[in-house]
Amino acid sequence: MTELSFLRVLLLGENELSGNLPTNVVSWKSLNFLNLSHNRLSGPVPREIGLLPVLMQLDLSENELSGSVPPEIGLLKLNLLNLSSNRLSGRIPEELENAKYDASFLNNPSLCASNSFMRLNVCNSQSRRLSKKNLALIVISAIAGASVIFSTVVCKIRVPRENRDLFNSTLEMTQFQTLNFTESDILSGLKEGNVIGSGGSGNVYRINLNPPVDAVAVKMILNNRKLDKKLEKQFVAEAEILGNIKHRHIVKLLCCISCENSKLLVYEYMENSSLDRWLHNKKRSSPISGVSNNMILDWPKRLQIALGAAKGLCYMHNDCSSPIIHRDVKSSNILLDSEFNAKIADFSLARMLAKPGEAVSMTAVAGSFGYLAPGSSTY
Repeated sequence: MTELSFLRVLLLGENELSGNLPTNVVSWKSLNFLNLSHNRLSGPVPREIGLLPVLMQLDLSENELSGSVPPEIGLLKLNLLNLSSNRLSGRIPEELENAKYDASFLNNPSLCASNSFMRLNVCNSQSRRLSKKNLALIVISAIAGASVIFSTVVCKIRVPRENRDLFNSTLEMTQFQTLNFTESDILSGLKEGNVIGSGGSGNVYRINLNPPVDAVAVKMILNNRKLDKKLEKQFVAEAEILGNIKHRHIVKLLCCISCENSKLLVYEYMENSSLDRWLHNKKRSSPISGVSNNMILDWPKRLQIALGAAKGLCYMHNDCSSPIIHRDVKSSNILLDSEFNAKIADFSLARMLAKPGEAVSMTAVAGSFGYLAPGSSTY
């Protein structure tokens, strides 16, 4: 395969090319369009293709490529991706799990996705033949299921006394990710010593699961009586939106736990708190691991954060099947992970725009005092 450094378009479809794709693609760095469809190419998709800086369209369909889809492909800003009709397998990168790439993986029976809206099998849900090995797995799963039920029954015993009355009715847990914890793990961590913040709806907790490695952030939406309509609406908005989208610059919702008068939203934990606390030099109630209280944001980090937040907003506005308007973008709703990557959070006021032909009405001004969302007069 000829490699020419000045090429911006490489179209070699239907040329009966065979063999593996090259991994040395340095000379392809200026490519905008790469089409090698309808050939007999085999072997894995090279991860190096995902490192091409200006690639906009990638078509490797109708070949004999195998193995997994490299995570690096998910980092490309593609307006066209076609890997259909190959022999690819495994879970697709989470960045590619959105409606924009709904038809990008057709006719790859061994590929799967974690979301059901993709036109792929849902991971871990494919039917399998019953064998002795699978029978053993079924028995183990049944035992694990019984353990979860038992944990749910006795979780009230483990819940701190100050929260015991909040969860005195039937609990319902909805998962959006693969979890390594149970309801009782979360409920047992709802104690005053774990509070890291508070808002109008209730407290935010940090709960360590496997100290000191794993932690989650839990937002409680609380009403002493039955949850009122406003709080219920905020809970539903956040769960509906974050439960169906995934992006590296949007905070990840792991699950939600609800009962009649209380709701819990469980998120990935952001080690460096919010951008607001760094910009305004607010004293941290508890030190952040590995970060000095005197540390300030240098300009490279500020640029990194700004770009990350912009990418998250761009994804919401342009790449979701129904565009999402956050309506409360501010520094306290931009969270920072251990490497200061920005993630947009708090979607309680967010709204999905209506599809063409559907009526929508948003008459109230949303957001914090002193804040006016872009386009508020329109949406």
